[in-house]
Formats: sequence, structure tokens, C-alpha cells
Amino acid sequence: MTAKAAESDLVLVPANVGMDGGWAEGWSEVAEFLVRRSDVAILRVSRKPLNVRKVVFVLSSTERCSQLARGYLELGLWPEASISILPIGEYRPGVAENVREQLDLLRTRSRNAALLPPIDLDFEAADLEQVLSPFQAAVMGHLSYRAGWFDSVRSDPFEVVASRAPVVLVP
Repeated sequence: MTAKAAESDLVLVPANVGMDGGWAEGWSEVAEFLVRRSDVAILRVSRKPLNVRKVVFVLSSTERCSQLARGYLELGLWPEASISILPIGEYRPGVAENVREQLDLLRTRSRNAALLPPIDLDFEAADLEQVLSPFQAAVMGHLSYRAGWFDSVRSDPFEVVASRAPVVLVP
């Protein structure tokens, strides 16, 4: 499957579908498998939005998150949509730098982006859902990202976003 996906520019994947074709949690679905094992852009769809007018970039300190704007711009999806950037764990090393780099790259391509207030790593899912409610699509580096003991016992912001956004792009 990954070899065939690697031949594509963009792979459209239904949300919550596991390797056996049955229902799966975000961390075990086909989309997450492809994200972890290939460099192809993934468009994960849980429901079709009528029109994508607002896109949120969900940024942490990871390498994949540092490439969001580049991948998004290369694909040319939703060129008229307004963009907002949501930092996750802004106090972690690298998050502020990733945010600044993404904003700079978007501006060089004449795409302005609003900066949303950051989400703490000890967030409440309901608070994050409220922040996400105006957006029809999310652009993220991961569908799930758990690293270390603390991440194993608290909610994963990427999983919450993936479970709420109608369309998730992982460029």
C-alpha cells in the first residue's frame, strides 16, 4: 500500500478506517499508517464540507509541523480560504520558531494567516473543540503524536482535531 501511495501527489483516505477495512481509532487507522510510513500528502475526510472557507494549521515542534505551509502551498488546495495558525505547547522548544517560519512562508506567497492563542498541552477537549468550530479543514503534521510518559496519559491535540475536523490534510 505504501509503495502505491508513494507514486501519488495526494492520497484521499476515509477517516476512521483500519487496515482491515473496519472502524479504527485515529492512531490505528490507514491514514495514520500512511503518514508514518510515507512522504505523500494525505487528505483524511470524515465528512464533506460544503465549502472550505477557513483552514487551521495545527503546529507543534515536530519536523513534520515545520513543513505544513510548504506542503499546503504546493498542493494548491483551498486558495481562497483564510488561514489561522494554532500553536500547541508554545513553551516547548521549536514551537515559536515553527510558527514564525510558517507565517513567513505564507506571507512570501501572499497568503496572510492569523495567529490564534496557543493551546496548552494540558488542554480540555471541549476548549479545543470550541476553537476548531469555525474551521472546515485542518492542516497538521500528524493525526496522532504521543511521545513520552506525559503524552501517554493526557489527551493528544492532534487526535482531538482529527476527530472533529471534517477534512484533515497531512502534507
